[in-house]
Amino acid sequence: MYNQSYLEIIYAIIVLGLTSQLKIYLLGRHESWKQRTEKRAKEREAEEAEEDSEKYIGVTKGGQPFKRSGPMLGFRDIKIKITPSQSGFSSSTISSTSTLPPPPPLPSIQKLLPNITDIGSTFPSSSESYMGGFTSKSSSSIFSDTTTAQKSNLHIPIQEFQQQQILQITSLFMDKPSTTSSVTSLASMLVPPPPIPPSLPPAPIPPFLLDKTKKTFEQFSSSSHSESFLTFIMDVDSMHSDLPTEGHFSVSSKRRNLDEEMEDCDNSKKRRLPAGGDIGPKLVNMIKRLDQDLNGGTVETALEDLASVLESNLDPYEGQIIHILYECAAYLPEKITVFSTLVGLLNARSEAFGKALISKFLKELHNLFVKEEYEIFIRLVAFLCDLGNSRVLTLSSILDFLEDFIDNAGEESSKSDFFVYSVLHSLPWIGTALNEDSPERFDLLLKRIDLYIGKRKKLHTSMLQVWSDQKVLQTDYLDSLWMQIQKFSASNWLEKHILRVYVSFNNSLKDAIQHDLPCMDNSIITAGKNYPLPRVVFRLFSVSELPEDEPPLSSDDSIERFLVEEDLNWIIDNNYTDRKSCADALLGYYRKEAIPLNYMITEVIFSQLFRLPKSPHCEIFYGSLLIELCRSQSNSMPQVLAMAAELLFQRVDSMQITCIDRFVDWFSFHLSNFEYRWSWNDWVECIEFDSLHPKRIFVREVIDRCLRLSYHKKLVELLPGEFGPVIPDEPVISYVLDDGHPAFSKAEQFKELITQRAKDDEILALLIENNANEDEQMEDKNVYSEDSFSVFFAVLLKLASKTLTHSFAALTRYHTTLTTLTINNEAMQSIILRTLYDSWSLNKQMMTVLVDKMIKMNILEPAIVQAWVFSEEMKIEFKRTWVWDVLTAAIIHLDRRRNKLSRDLNYSCGYLKRLEACNSEREQQKRNGNLAEGGNNEREEGETTTEENTNGVECGRAKEVSSELNSGDDAMNSTNINNEQNKKRREEGVDLLDLDELIFQAKDKIDLIKNDIEQVDEVLRSVFLNICHKFTLILTEHLLNCETDGTDVETNFYNYVSGRFKYIFLKHDANMWKFSNDLEQELFSSPTIGPRIRQIFEQFVALRR
Repeated sequence: MYNQSYLEIIYAIIVLGLTSQLKIYLLGRHESWKQRTEKRAKEREAEEAEEDSEKYIGVTKGGQPFKRSGPMLGFRDIKIKITPSQSGFSSSTISSTSTLPPPPPLPSIQKLLPNITDIGSTFPSSSESYMGGFTSKSSSSIFSDTTTAQKSNLHIPIQEFQQQQILQITSLFMDKPSTTSSVTSLASMLVPPPPIPPSLPPAPIPPFLLDKTKKTFEQFSSSSHSESFLTFIMDVDSMHSDLPTEGHFSVSSKRRNLDEEMEDCDNSKKRRLPAGGDIGPKLVNMIKRLDQDLNGGTVETALEDLASVLESNLDPYEGQIIHILYECAAYLPEKITVFSTLVGLLNARSEAFGKALISKFLKELHNLFVKEEYEIFIRLVAFLCDLGNSRVLTLSSILDFLEDFIDNAGEESSKSDFFVYSVLHSLPWIGTALNEDSPERFDLLLKRIDLYIGKRKKLHTSMLQVWSDQKVLQTDYLDSLWMQIQKFSASNWLEKHILRVYVSFNNSLKDAIQHDLPCMDNSIITAGKNYPLPRVVFRLFSVSELPEDEPPLSSDDSIERFLVEEDLNWIIDNNYTDRKSCADALLGYYRKEAIPLNYMITEVIFSQLFRLPKSPHCEIFYGSLLIELCRSQSNSMPQVLAMAAELLFQRVDSMQITCIDRFVDWFSFHLSNFEYRWSWNDWVECIEFDSLHPKRIFVREVIDRCLRLSYHKKLVELLPGEFGPVIPDEPVISYVLDDGHPAFSKAEQFKELITQRAKDDEILALLIENNANEDEQMEDKNVYSEDSFSVFFAVLLKLASKTLTHSFAALTRYHTTLTTLTINNEAMQSIILRTLYDSWSLNKQMMTVLVDKMIKMNILEPAIVQAWVFSEEMKIEFKRTWVWDVLTAAIIHLDRRRNKLSRDLNYSCGYLKRLEACNSEREQQKRNGNLAEGGNNEREEGETTTEENTNGVECGRAKEVSSELNSGDDAMNSTNINNEQNKKRREEGVDLLDLDELIFQAKDKIDLIKNDIEQVDEVLRSVFLNICHKFTLILTEHLLNCETDGTDVETNFYNYVSGRFKYIFLKHDANMWKFSNDLEQELFSSPTIGPRIRQIFEQFVALRR
C-alpha cells in the first residue's frame, strides 16, 4: 500500500502532463491546417471571381477531396467559411462535409486510471479548445500573420492552473522549500493543454487526489523519501529539458520565468544538476564547453559560475566530477589551464575535494604507466604541474616530483629519454613559477638535464630522419625541445602562447590550502618495458616560404612553435576517429589568429604521416583529413596543400624510401578525389632520369596507384605524352595457351572440366604423372605433373580473369585441388607463383591481391613467397613497390598467426586456472562431505570447434565447457548443491565429464598451442634471417664492385637497396627487435659484413636501447 499509493500519485501527475501534450499537439495540427487553407483561399481568389464575403477552400479543381493525413483528418472534403475583416480574418467557422465520422474525442484519465475521478473533466472539451480565445499579432484570429515563435510563446492560463494544482498536491507531503522548486520545475516541464477562456474559474483539485495525498504522503515525510521524489522529479526535468519543441509547442517563456524564480532561492536549496543516475554527459558538456558559447561573457565569468554550480553538488557527485575533470585533462589538453583554474577554485572552497582529486589523478597516473599509455601520461604530468599555478599543489612538492623523474634517467636509454622529455614537456606551464619560488634547485634540475642530453650518442637519428640531406633541418626531439627550453629560459621564462586564466583569480586562490604531490612508486617505474620510441622533429615550411599576408611563423627554436605543434597534435590524436570533427577542431583552434594556421596544420599532419617507424594512426586517415580540410577551407587550403606537395617532390631525392611509399599512397589518393588534376608538365623532366632515381620512382608509382583507383584509358588521356615510358600497359591477362602452343590440347581438357564444374577428383586424376617410377608406384603415392599443373592453373586464372570476385571464387572452388598439390611442396608453390606472374604481369594489383589471398587460404607459404621475391627471375621487378607489398603481406600473415596463437594460449591458460580452481573447490567440498555423487561438471554433446587447427584438434570445447563451468562454479560456491538437478540430468542421459579429464585436455591443448607458436616463431626467424642475408649479399657485392672500379658508392642503386633494407627494419620493427639477438649472432657479427651494412643494424637497435 505504501509504494502503490506513491506510484499512483506520480502516475496521475504524469498522465496529467501527457494529456495536456496530446491536446496541444492536436490543436497545433489543426492550427497548421487552417494556415494552409488560408493560403489556398488566396490562390483560389485569383482564379475564381466569387464574392468577397465568402471564400471556400479545401476542394481541388477536379472535385477531388483535399488530402490531409494526421490524427484528426483523413480523406475528407473540407469547406471553411471565412469572413474577412479590416484586421484580417476575425473569426472562422469550420464545417465538415465529409461522409467520414469525426475523429474520436481524447481519452479521459478515468479510462486510463480506473476507479479514479476523471481529471480530464476539469479541462475544456476539444470543441471548446478549438473555439477558444487565441491571442495573436492582430488580436483577432488564429489566421492572423503571426510568426512561429510568437505563436509558441503565447500566454496560456491553463499552464498556471496546472502548476497551482500540482503544487497544492505536493504541498501535502513536502514541507521543504526545495520540494516546491522541484515540483515547479516539473510543472514548467508539462506541456500546456489547449487554453481555456479567462472567465472559467480554476478547477478544484480532484477529490481523489486530496483523499489519497492526505493519508499517503504523511508516510513520506522522511528525508529519504522526499529525496527520492526529488530525484524522480529532477530526472524527468533533465530528460525533457533537452527535447526539441520546435514545430510542436514551446513553453520557453514560462520556463524562463520559473528558472528566474529558482535562481532567487538559496544556493543550498536548489539543484542545478539532475539527481540520480549518471550525470556525466551533462557535466562533461558543462566543463568541456565552459570557454565556448559565452554569450558575450568571459572565460573567467563562466569559470566562476561553473565553480559555484559544482560546489553546490560536491557532496553527491564528487566522484563523478573528479573523474570528468580527469578525462578533460587527459583528452582536452589544449585547455589545460582552464581546467586547472577550475580545480583551483573548487579546492579553494573545499580542501577535501582538492585532496581527493590529487589522490585520484596520482592513481590514474600509475595506471597509465602500467598500461604503457605514455601520451596521456605526459599530458597528466603537465596538468599536475599546472595545478601549482592555481595553488592546488605546493611548488616544492612539484619540484620533488620532477627531480624524481630525473633520478630515473641514468644511462642513455628509451626509458631515460622518456622521463627527461616528461620533465621538459611540463616546463612551459610551471617553469616560471619554479624559477621564482626555488631558483637554485630549479637551476640544478636544468643542469642535470643538460648533462644527460649532452652525453647522448643519438645513433638512431639517421634511421628516423625523413631526408638524408643534412641541409634540411631534422633534429632529435629531445635536442629540439631542450633548445627551445633554453631560449625560453633566456627570455626570463616569458612566453606568449599559454592562456593563464588563473591570473584573474589571484584573490580567490591566494588563501587556498595547498597539497603536496607524492612522488611516483619506483617499483611501478621499473616495471615499464616498452617505452616510447625516439623521433625526429619534422619541418616543412620556413619563414621565408610563407606569404606576407599570413601571420608570422614562429622560429624553430621558440617555445611557441613547440606549444602550437603540441596543441595541433593533441587535437588530431583526440579526434582521429572522425575526420570531420577533427577538421573542425583544427580549423577552430583558439590561437588561429596569431599563427599561419593552414600552414601549421599541414606541417603537423605530414609530420605524423612521415613519422618513423610508424605513423601514429592509419595512413589513409591523414589523406581523408586533408580532403576534409580542403572542402572546409576551399579558398585557401588547396593552395597550401599544393605548395606542400611541390616542396615534398623537390626533396624526394633525399627522402627515405619508406616515406616515398607513404607520399605515393597519399598523393595518388588525393588526386583520385580531385579528378587527377595536377600540373603534370612540371614533372616531365623526371622521365629522363635513371629508373632508380627517386623522382622517377615517385612519378612511376603514383601513376601505377592512380591506375588502380581509375582506369587505363582515362590516365592516358590525362597525362602528357612525355609520360609514355612510365605509363603501364593496359592491365589485361596474358594467355599463351593458344592453338599453336604444345600444351593446347591439355589446356582445352582442363577448360572443359572447369566449365562443367568438375570435381576435384577429376582434376587430380588428369594431373597425375603417367611415367612415375616403380618406387613411387609401390608406395601407392600419386605423383602429379608440374607441367600439367602449370597449364591447369593458367587456364583457371584465364577463366576467372573477369574480376577479383571471379578469381576468389575459382580459388575457393578448387581449394582442395590446390592444397593437395602444394602442401609441403615447394616446387608446386613456385609453379603457382611463376604462372601467376606470367598471367598477370601487366596487372600488379591483381598479382598482389591474389598472392595475399592464397597465403590466407594456406595454398602458399610465406617462406616460399619470400624466396620467390629474391629469386633471379624477379630481379627485373626488384625496383617496383608491388614486390615489397607482396613480401610485407607474407610477413604480416605470419605475425597475425602468431598473435592469434598467443591470444589462444592466454585464453587456454586462464581456462586451465578456472578448471583447477573448480577442482580445488570440489576437493574441498569432498573433504567436507558436501559433494554429492555425480556432481561433476557436465559437457553438452555436439560441441563445435572455434579455432582452425591443422592437426585436427578440437579447440572449441574450451569456450563451451568454460560457460558451463561458470554456472558450475556458482553451484559449487553455494552452500547447498542442487543434487536433484544433477540427478535429473543423469536421468536424461546427459554426458558428464570428469574435471580431471577436462584439466588433462586443457593442458594438452596448451602444449599444442605452445608447439605451434614455436613453429611460427621459427618460420619468422628464418624469414627475417633470409631477408637480411639477401640484402647483405646484394650490398656487399655492390661495395666490392665500387671498390674494385674506384667508383662512388652512393649511387641510386645503393640508396634504393639500402633504403629497402631500412624499410624492412622499420616496417616490421617489433618482430625484428624480437629476433635482434639472433640476427646479430648469426649474421651481423660476421667480419665479412662491412661497416656500412652493420651501421644500418646498429641504428635500428639503438631505437630500443
